[in-house]
Amino acid sequence: MVTAVVVVALVMSLGVLTGHKKGSGAASASSSAPYSSVTQMKKGMEAKAGTCSGGWNDVDASQFPGVSAVSVCVSGRYAFVTFESKTAATVDGPVVRSKAGGLLNQYLGGGGDAAADYRLLDGGQWMAVGDKSQMTALQSEWGGKIETLGDSQ
Repeated sequence: MVTAVVVVALVMSLGVLTGHKKGSGAASASSSAPYSSVTQMKKGMEAKAGTCSGGWNDVDASQFPGVSAVSVCVSGRYAFVTFESKTAATVDGPVVRSKAGGLLNQYLGGGGDAAADYRLLDGGQWMAVGDKSQMTALQSEWGGKIETLGDSQ
């Protein structure tokens, strides 16, 4: 549930901030993720991050310019966002990155840095969020750059 709330809040932030924030560039790491297919992204994430036993929740991304898909696995506590183009990822990616750690801390509650256990995996035209082991496993398959969310608040 927490991951779902955080991802929806991130995407809502994109809708508010798109066009108002200059991008700092997409990840330069190469990516072999199947970001053009939501079904293949889900299968790939489940293969590396664990089965989504509770089923996937897809967020209607049509209301967020530049975002092509948002899917959340509540039971597995992981999610992904794909962007329509590298330009959209360049503009919207920094918004996701800057908001993710703070939102996880807000929704996980408690003292300290709850987001420190989560990672953001940036593949250029897609981003995934999950715990350290999930994102490390996914990176071995798809590439991308892992970031600690606790450092990006």
